[in-house]
Amino acid sequence: MYNWSSDPQTRNVVEKYPLIRALGDRIHGSGIDYGWSAEETRDNIRMYNAFHLTDEYGGYYAMSKFAITIPKKDPKNFRFNFRDDSSRYYGKKHAIDDYITEMFSYEISQLLPRERKVKRKSTIRKRKK
Repeated sequence: MYNWSSDPQTRNVVEKYPLIRALGDRIHGSGIDYGWSAEETRDNIRMYNAFHLTDEYGGYYAMSKFAITIPKKDPKNFRFNFRDDSSRYYGKKHAIDDYITEMFSYEISQLLPRERKVKRKSTIRKRKK
């Protein structure tokens, strides 16, 4: 499995939930340079990673750890959280919470089946001729 931690808990989640595996496989690079890990709770899946921050010369100078909490019943309603104060400071400074949230929103919308609009029959009756 590309981009994933080898711990047994992560492997179990990734094998059980294809959406989670696809998200981790698709969202990698451009600052998200570490392997994903995941854990399952009764109602959610939590995905963990970190973002490499660069200075104006392109050198790495900090890392911002984050978690994505994805509800099992409604993946589109996920939440982003920084994992500690240092991560929050650097992450807010570079607006990575917005960046990562946008990536997850886009990928989830691409991976989930599209909702179809149900065509309802008109309640207005045609005139009889």
